Amino acid sequence: MIKGLLFDLDGVLVDTKEMHFLALNEALKLCKSKNYISYDDHAKNFDGLPTAQKLKILNKRKWLKKSKNEKVKKLKQKITEDLLKKNIKKNKETLSLFKKLKKKYKIAIATNAVRATLDICIDKLGIKKFVDFNISNQDVKNNKPHPEIYLKC
Repeated sequence: MIKGLLFDLDGVLVDTKEMHFLALNEALKLCKSKNYISYDDHAKNFDGLPTAQKLKILNKRKWLKKSKNEKVKKLKQKITEDLLKKNIKKNKETLSLFKKLKKKYKIAIATNAVRATLDICIDKLGIKKFVDFNISNQDVKNNKPHPEIYLKC
């Protein structure tokens, strides 16, 4: 018997691919990087990765000095939060689905996103009161696809 349902956030409940792409490039621009990520490159090599891993790739490519990683990371998060607050809206279908499912199941969300992103998204979607448990990449040692996040749920 199924007792609970587990949702991913990005690509399932929200689509933030373009917001993450824009935020990272804007943060790089603000930190005077001479290189920017094309949308194709982002889709193939960066999409879905935590920012720290994206920065390691940029460091390896010599597109960003390691000394700028923390500044880019903080700027990228702030820009992402602003974009989420502006662009994520309540969705009647999602809201209706969560209301219906909550009557029968426990609901959890597991995401590779950071806590702030997760909190903004579930709040803006209007589903916060229907979610029994949520977990971000900051709540586990190993990011997805490692099973830790699912086992913790």
